[in-house]
Amino acid sequence: MKCVRLPLLSRDFLLGHVDAEGLVRHHPDCKDLLIEALKFHLLPEQRGVLGTSRTRPRRCEGAGPVLFAVGGGSLFAIHGDCEAYDTRTDRWHMVASMSTRRARVGVAAIGNRLYAVGGYDGTSDLATVESYDPVTNVWQPEVSMGTRRSCLGVAALHGLLYAAGGYDGASCLNRSLTVKRRRALKVSLEVMARSNESFVKLGRPGQV
Repeated sequence: MKCVRLPLLSRDFLLGHVDAEGLVRHHPDCKDLLIEALKFHLLPEQRGVLGTSRTRPRRCEGAGPVLFAVGGGSLFAIHGDCEAYDTRTDRWHMVASMSTRRARVGVAAIGNRLYAVGGYDGTSDLATVESYDPVTNVWQPEVSMGTRRSCLGVAALHGLLYAAGGYDGASCLNRSLTVKRRRALKVSLEVMARSNESFVKLGRPGQV
Protein backbone atom coordinates (compact mmCIF):
# COMPACT_ATOMS: atom_id res chain seq x y z
CA MET A 1 0.00 0.00 0.00
CA LYS A 2 2.89 2.38 0.69
CA CYS A 3 3.81 2.22 -3.01
CA VAL A 4 0.38 3.51 -4.07
CA ARG A 5 0.35 7.26 -4.75
CA LEU A 6 -2.85 8.00 -2.84
CA PRO A 7 -2.24 11.79 -2.69
CA LEU A 8 -2.48 11.91 -6.50
CA LEU A 9 -6.04 10.57 -6.43
CA SER A 10 -8.87 13.08 -6.25
CA ARG A 11 -10.24 14.09 -2.85
CA ASP A 12 -13.70 12.84 -3.84
CA PHE A 13 -12.33 9.41 -4.75
CA LEU A 14 -10.36 9.20 -1.51
CA LEU A 15 -13.41 10.05 0.60
CA GLY A 16 -15.97 8.14 -1.42
CA HIS A 17 -14.07 4.95 -2.17
CA VAL A 18 -10.75 4.55 -0.38
CA ASP A 19 -12.08 5.70 2.99
CA ALA A 20 -15.04 3.33 2.62
CA GLU A 21 -12.80 0.30 2.15
CA GLY A 22 -12.77 -1.74 5.34
CA LEU A 23 -9.24 -3.05 4.81
CA VAL A 24 -7.98 0.54 4.77
CA ARG A 25 -10.05 1.79 7.70
CA HIS A 26 -9.10 -1.06 10.02
CA HIS A 27 -5.40 -1.33 9.21
CA PRO A 28 -3.33 1.30 11.08
CA ASP A 29 -0.63 1.63 8.43
CA CYS A 30 -3.16 1.97 5.60
CA LYS A 31 -5.18 4.46 7.62
CA ASP A 32 -2.06 6.60 8.13
CA LEU A 33 -1.47 6.61 4.38
CA LEU A 34 -5.05 7.75 3.79
CA ILE A 35 -4.65 10.55 6.34
CA GLU A 36 -1.44 11.61 4.61
CA ALA A 37 -3.27 11.78 1.28
CA LEU A 38 -6.16 13.80 2.71
CA LYS A 39 -3.77 16.26 4.37
CA PHE A 40 -2.12 16.78 0.99
CA HIS A 41 -5.51 17.87 -0.41
CA LEU A 42 -6.85 19.78 2.60
CA LEU A 43 -3.63 21.68 3.43
CA PRO A 44 -2.30 22.87 0.05
CA GLU A 45 -0.16 25.54 1.72
CA GLN A 46 1.82 22.77 3.47
CA ARG A 47 2.45 20.58 0.43
CA GLY A 48 6.11 21.52 0.42
CA VAL A 49 6.45 20.01 3.90
CA LEU A 50 4.09 17.10 3.29
CA GLY A 51 5.77 16.06 0.05
CA THR A 52 6.97 12.44 -0.21
CA SER A 53 7.62 9.99 -3.03
CA ARG A 54 3.87 9.33 -3.01
CA THR A 55 3.04 12.95 -3.84
CA ARG A 56 5.16 12.97 -7.00
CA PRO A 57 4.02 11.38 -10.29
CA ARG A 58 6.05 8.38 -11.37
CA ARG A 59 8.81 9.12 -13.83
CA CYS A 60 8.06 7.62 -17.21
CA GLU A 61 10.70 5.14 -18.38
CA GLY A 62 11.28 3.38 -21.67
CA ALA A 63 8.92 4.34 -24.47
CA GLY A 64 8.45 7.93 -23.27
CA PRO A 65 5.33 9.74 -22.00
CA VAL A 66 3.04 7.67 -24.20
CA LEU A 67 0.20 5.28 -23.47
CA PHE A 68 -0.24 2.44 -25.98
CA ALA A 69 -3.47 0.61 -26.83
CA VAL A 70 -2.37 -2.64 -28.46
CA GLY A 71 -4.58 -5.08 -30.35
CA GLY A 72 -7.76 -6.23 -28.66
CA GLY A 73 -10.98 -7.60 -30.02
CA SER A 74 -14.74 -7.77 -30.00
CA LEU A 75 -17.30 -10.48 -30.55
CA PHE A 76 -16.74 -10.37 -34.30
CA ALA A 77 -13.11 -9.34 -34.85
CA ILE A 78 -9.59 -9.53 -33.43
CA HIS A 79 -7.39 -6.50 -34.03
CA GLY A 80 -3.72 -5.98 -34.73
CA ASP A 81 -3.80 -2.20 -34.98
CA CYS A 82 -2.30 0.02 -32.29
CA GLU A 83 -2.78 3.57 -31.05
CA ALA A 84 -0.59 5.81 -28.94
CA TYR A 85 -1.65 8.61 -26.60
CA ASP A 86 0.91 11.37 -26.13
CA THR A 87 0.52 13.13 -22.78
CA ARG A 88 2.34 16.19 -24.09
CA THR A 89 -0.12 16.86 -26.92
CA ASP A 90 -3.19 15.22 -25.32
CA ARG A 91 -3.90 13.33 -28.54
CA TRP A 92 -4.25 9.77 -29.77
CA HIS A 93 -2.66 8.73 -33.06
CA MET A 94 -2.33 5.49 -34.98
CA VAL A 95 1.03 3.72 -35.07
CA ALA A 96 2.19 0.65 -36.99
CA SER A 97 0.01 -2.44 -36.67
CA MET A 98 1.38 -5.65 -35.21
CA SER A 99 2.22 -8.44 -37.64
CA THR A 100 -0.25 -10.69 -35.79
CA ARG A 101 -3.75 -9.88 -34.59
CA ARG A 102 -3.84 -10.23 -30.81
CA ALA A 103 -6.58 -10.03 -28.21
CA ARG A 104 -6.00 -10.82 -24.51
CA VAL A 105 -2.35 -9.93 -25.10
CA GLY A 106 0.26 -9.16 -22.44
CA VAL A 107 2.25 -5.94 -22.89
CA ALA A 108 5.33 -4.49 -21.18
CA ALA A 109 8.20 -2.14 -22.02
CA ILE A 110 11.94 -2.68 -21.68
CA GLY A 111 14.11 0.31 -22.48
CA ASN A 112 12.68 1.94 -25.59
CA ARG A 113 10.86 -1.14 -26.86
CA LEU A 114 7.28 -2.24 -26.29
CA TYR A 115 6.66 -6.00 -26.20
CA ALA A 116 3.40 -7.74 -27.16
CA VAL A 117 3.42 -11.23 -25.67
CA GLY A 118 1.09 -14.09 -26.53
CA GLY A 119 -2.61 -13.40 -26.86
CA TYR A 120 -5.39 -14.85 -29.01
CA ASP A 121 -5.70 -14.38 -32.78
CA GLY A 122 -9.31 -15.50 -33.17
CA THR A 123 -8.35 -19.11 -33.85
CA SER A 124 -5.84 -20.14 -31.22
CA ASP A 125 -3.83 -18.89 -28.27
CA LEU A 126 -0.35 -17.66 -29.16
CA ALA A 127 3.21 -18.26 -28.02
CA THR A 128 4.67 -15.65 -30.37
CA VAL A 129 6.18 -12.35 -29.24
CA GLU A 130 6.88 -9.14 -31.14
CA SER A 131 8.38 -5.81 -30.15
CA TYR A 132 7.74 -2.24 -31.25
CA ASP A 133 10.34 0.48 -31.76
CA PRO A 134 8.66 3.92 -31.45
CA VAL A 135 11.61 5.58 -33.20
CA THR A 136 11.28 3.57 -36.42
CA ASN A 137 7.56 2.80 -35.98
CA VAL A 138 8.23 -0.87 -36.76
CA TRP A 139 7.20 -4.14 -35.10
CA GLN A 140 9.61 -7.05 -35.32
CA PRO A 141 9.37 -10.71 -34.21
CA GLU A 142 11.08 -11.88 -31.04
CA VAL A 143 11.78 -15.32 -29.56
CA SER A 144 8.53 -17.17 -28.89
CA MET A 145 7.52 -18.50 -25.49
CA GLY A 146 7.60 -22.22 -24.84
CA THR A 147 3.86 -22.22 -24.08
CA ARG A 148 0.86 -20.63 -25.75
CA ARG A 149 -0.71 -18.02 -23.46
CA SER A 150 -3.59 -15.57 -23.60
CA CYS A 151 -5.03 -13.52 -20.70
CA LEU A 152 -1.52 -13.63 -19.26
CA GLY A 153 0.27 -11.22 -16.98
CA VAL A 154 3.49 -9.63 -18.26
CA ALA A 155 6.03 -7.49 -16.41
CA ALA A 156 9.52 -6.17 -17.09
CA LEU A 157 12.11 -6.21 -14.31
CA HIS A 158 15.86 -5.53 -14.60
CA GLY A 159 15.94 -6.06 -18.35
CA LEU A 160 14.03 -9.35 -18.23
CA LEU A 161 10.49 -9.99 -19.44
CA TYR A 162 8.27 -12.17 -17.25
CA ALA A 163 5.11 -13.93 -18.51
CA ALA A 164 2.93 -15.39 -15.77
CA GLY A 165 -0.10 -17.63 -15.93
CA GLY A 166 -2.66 -17.23 -18.68
CA TYR A 167 -4.76 -19.63 -20.70
CA ASP A 168 -3.47 -22.05 -23.37
CA GLY A 169 -6.78 -22.94 -24.99
CA ALA A 170 -7.49 -25.83 -22.65
CA SER A 171 -6.66 -24.75 -19.12
CA CYS A 172 -5.23 -21.97 -16.98
CA LEU A 173 -1.47 -22.07 -16.58
CA ASN A 174 0.24 -22.20 -13.22
CA ARG A 175 3.27 -24.15 -12.07
CA SER A 176 1.31 -25.83 -9.31
CA LEU A 177 -2.34 -25.46 -10.26
CA THR A 178 -4.47 -26.33 -13.26
CA VAL A 179 -7.89 -24.71 -13.26
CA LYS A 180 -10.74 -26.44 -15.03
CA ARG A 181 -11.83 -24.94 -18.32
CA ARG A 182 -15.11 -23.70 -16.93
CA ARG A 183 -13.32 -21.45 -14.48
CA ALA A 184 -10.36 -20.75 -16.73
CA LEU A 185 -12.45 -18.55 -18.99
CA LYS A 186 -13.03 -16.19 -16.06
CA VAL A 187 -9.49 -15.96 -14.78
CA SER A 188 -6.86 -13.38 -15.63
CA LEU A 189 -3.57 -12.28 -14.12
CA GLU A 190 -2.14 -8.88 -13.36
CA VAL A 191 1.60 -8.66 -12.88
CA MET A 192 3.30 -5.71 -11.21
CA ALA A 193 6.99 -5.00 -10.83
CA ARG A 194 8.55 -2.94 -8.05
CA SER A 195 12.17 -2.61 -6.96
CA ASN A 196 13.63 -6.12 -6.92
CA GLU A 197 10.31 -7.95 -6.73
CA SER A 198 7.40 -8.84 -8.96
CA PHE A 199 3.83 -9.42 -7.81
CA VAL A 200 1.00 -11.42 -9.35
CA LYS A 201 -2.64 -10.65 -8.60
CA LEU A 202 -5.37 -13.11 -9.51
CA GLY A 203 -8.58 -11.55 -10.77
CA ARG A 204 -11.40 -11.61 -13.25
CA PRO A 205 -11.72 -9.58 -16.46
CA GLY A 206 -13.84 -6.49 -15.95
CA GLN A 207 -13.12 -6.27 -12.24
CA VAL A 208 -10.58 -4.04 -10.47
